[in-house]
Amino acid sequence: MQPITIAGVVLCLGVFFLRYKNQPASARRSTGKQKLKMGKLLLSGLLALMAVGFALQRLSHSIDGDNPEPSVMERIVQFLK
Repeated sequence: MQPITIAGVVLCLGVFFLRYKNQPASARRSTGKQKLKMGKLLLSGLLALMAVGFALQRLSHSIDGDNPEPSVMERIVQFLK
């Protein structure tokens, strides 16, 4: 993954967190079930982003003629896919 992609994700999540933090306490009541659902959603989004990133990286290497050994993260993503 490129550092600019990671920086963008961190920036977006930081803005979301600050907006959540600045809301009045009565407006941000959420149950444990909602928090778990949001956590699963964020995790699945992160895994999808990683899968797409690694697939594009692999495609780029294939176009260049390289065929490097898959990294640990690529093997994990391939297993989960």
